[in-house]
Amino acid sequence: MPFFVPRIWLLLAVGWMAGLTAACGGSEFSPPLPIVQIILGIGDCGGLRVGEMCTLEVTAIDSGGSVVTDPSLQWSSSDQFVARVDFLGNVTGFRAGNATIVVQTTDSVIMEDTTLTVGEALPPPPDPDGP
Repeated sequence: MPFFVPRIWLLLAVGWMAGLTAACGGSEFSPPLPIVQIILGIGDCGGLRVGEMCTLEVTAIDSGGSVVTDPSLQWSSSDQFVARVDFLGNVTGFRAGNATIVVQTTDSVIMEDTTLTVGEALPPPPDPDGP
């Protein structure tokens, strides 16, 4: 036996969807434009030392020239023993040296990189009570 939807329910559902579409600002769904440029800034990572964490600044631009507010990006480090980077661009220094940090689109088409120098850890402050 075929499933039958009363006409009134069908009209109500179509009307509700049309209202929802209009309330969301348009009559059609448009997929996001592709990212065509990534701008990578050093942020507060200029003086990174062993044991410290900093955040790289990233801006993604789509093919329409607009900033992408929540881009899907992948991060990597050329030397995980020197500096590690997480999925948000937070870098942690583990050993003194240089590491190249790469950020790229998930399809690996657009990428940008920067080389960070991780300095030695600062010596501990002197004991106020003395030796």
